[in-house]
Amino acid sequence: MENFEEKVLSTVRKYKMLDPQDKVLVAVSGGVDSLTLLAVLQKIPFDLDLAVFHLNHGLRPEAKKDAELVAEICRKWSIPYRIIEANVQETKGTDCIQAAARNVRYRLLEEVAAEQGATRIALGHQADDQVETMMMRFINGAGPEGMAGIPPVRGRYIRPLIEVNRAEILEYARHSRLVWAEDASNQKIDYFRNKIRHCLLPLLEREYQPQLRTRLMATASLFQEWEEYLQTQVARVLTGWQLESPARLSKQAQMGLGGLSPYDYSESGSPVELRHWEEPSFSEEIRIPVAQWSILPPALKRAVFRGVVFKIQPGLRLEFKHSELFLDLLSGANGRRIFLPGDLEVRKEQDQIIIRPVKQEVAGGFFLPLNIPGCTELPFGQGLIMVSQGKKDLLPKNWREVSPAEAFFDYDRVQLPLYLRPRKVGERFAPLGLAGTKKLKDFFSDFKVPQEERDRIPLVVDAEDRVLWVVGMRPSKIGQISERTKHVLYLKYTR
Repeated sequence: MENFEEKVLSTVRKYKMLDPQDKVLVAVSGGVDSLTLLAVLQKIPFDLDLAVFHLNHGLRPEAKKDAELVAEICRKWSIPYRIIEANVQETKGTDCIQAAARNVRYRLLEEVAAEQGATRIALGHQADDQVETMMMRFINGAGPEGMAGIPPVRGRYIRPLIEVNRAEILEYARHSRLVWAEDASNQKIDYFRNKIRHCLLPLLEREYQPQLRTRLMATASLFQEWEEYLQTQVARVLTGWQLESPARLSKQAQMGLGGLSPYDYSESGSPVELRHWEEPSFSEEIRIPVAQWSILPPALKRAVFRGVVFKIQPGLRLEFKHSELFLDLLSGANGRRIFLPGDLEVRKEQDQIIIRPVKQEVAGGFFLPLNIPGCTELPFGQGLIMVSQGKKDLLPKNWREVSPAEAFFDYDRVQLPLYLRPRKVGERFAPLGLAGTKKLKDFFSDFKVPQEERDRIPLVVDAEDRVLWVVGMRPSKIGQISERTKHVLYLKYTR
């Protein structure tokens, strides 16, 4: 199957994935994609030093057989291998099982690669994975970075099969008489990706566009080019703000691609006087004058916002709604703040944007992230809040039976993340069942809450710092359940 090997070799050369005699750690699950990857890497003319990594996630009964198959093939082909077992179910925390498995896998890949001195880590993603990923992201909503799909190269990670499809891989594997394991879960349409693979894509190809996969692959390439250019512009801005070393700019950026210099986004024509970030540090904060943000075009504001946040928490998962909240904060009054995943906050104070980790302790009280799903212990021994999320079957059959210790919200209308904190001076909220808003001071007076206890009553607030629930007393109208509700967020307070 020389044509297949030539096609993979062409991809490797196009994206400059490998150098001769590179030490490559190959992630091998035992499935046809990863075993084909391992086979073809031995054939292409790079004289590679290969090693295999296999992770048993402890999620399937047949996982041990997969590990035995990988070990047998590695011994047969005289390739050193490392097999690791991990109980993902026990360590997943609040992540979904797929996300937890991916996090464990990448962490262990990094550790083993460092141990073995591997310069590259090869993954078995192929063209159909790319198409499915693009469809998933399109349905969920994504910007240029998301619609660029799976990158052929990211750091030391390479994907040599990214331009060959599943049918080509199967043909090569059969012709090469490879033996591989079949994962039965790939056929279940309970998972979003599998439903895309087995239901949506065949329908779209049959009824709308027979060349859909080819068109989507081309679209991914276009998005990758635009994303690469956009990141060049982001690097220029961060360099101008002294948040990025000029040495990290691409050669094209340093030469002034598009006629711009690294400092074109500074109003004064000189770099903003900010502390240079040698390395990201979760304990630090970044302050940037609002005026510096204001002169950026909207698309660049969003991208630079992500870039600045990644300086504090690299790889943090940010969504469109987070950049929307940020743009609203940017144009709003001083004194406001929003919250981001990863326990970060963004404040606007004295015409500066401040991005930093949330302070766990605040003057006169507390500030805690709410675990969703999960339990969060309240301060002062007041008990805990349990949070669940699900479909409409979480809703009570009789609303009259709902106690003040319970609150239900429309999950899709709530701005996450959520936090617990005490009241602020003069703060108002919109109590469910009442018209308009009400001062918390008056609300507590109506319920005859003693003055000395009012600052100890926890409030659940959203990403915009708006009160969602006076715990144990009354929820807000924000995010209230309606006929259109599809997903439910359920909070329960227990002592």
